[in-house]
Amino acid sequence: SAAIALTTLPRTLRSLSQELPSLEKRTLVIWGRHDRTLSPLSFPDLVRLLPNARGITIDDCGHVPHQCHAAAFNQMVFGFLANEI
Repeated sequence: SAAIALTTLPRTLRSLSQELPSLEKRTLVIWGRHDRTLSPLSFPDLVRLLPNARGITIDDCGHVPHQCHAAAFNQMVFGFLANEI
């Protein structure tokens, strides 16, 4: 099943952490504070490793901030694209 495949995914893929600093494109990383699929504590590290990243945590949200807070998520994305955040 898909759920079983997702639980084994982190153990089967090699880490790309060493390559992240070479990604120079502006990047927006948005995550939910209560994500139960990926550790919310991992996202600040991701943002730190990406040289031009901006990170935003959405409170009262889990793994799908684009669904549970769609309007706020879209506003953040449009703000990022317009260089406002």
